[in-house]
Amino acid sequence: MTMTLQSSINNLPDLVRRAFSAWYKTSGGYPLQDQPDQSRSKVETINGMDYVALRNASGIIIAVYRVRRNGQLKRLVRIPAPLAQA
Repeated sequence: MTMTLQSSINNLPDLVRRAFSAWYKTSGGYPLQDQPDQSRSKVETINGMDYVALRNASGIIIAVYRVRRNGQLKRLVRIPAPLAQA
């Protein structure tokens, strides 16, 4: 039995699932090695702010979304330094 991408994304936490959805809507043309990995992508809290860091299979950050107070995700152009160092 094979699992489709959509059904595997549905098993992720809500913020990570929404970040995956946003990434695929805007950045879907990248090669396989540059696509986010479900096991390495997660929500991280830095200085009281929540971020969703999407990482590829090598652990390299490919996109970061900040979680706004109203729950919306905003893609960041610059990766916050504490995330980039991790």
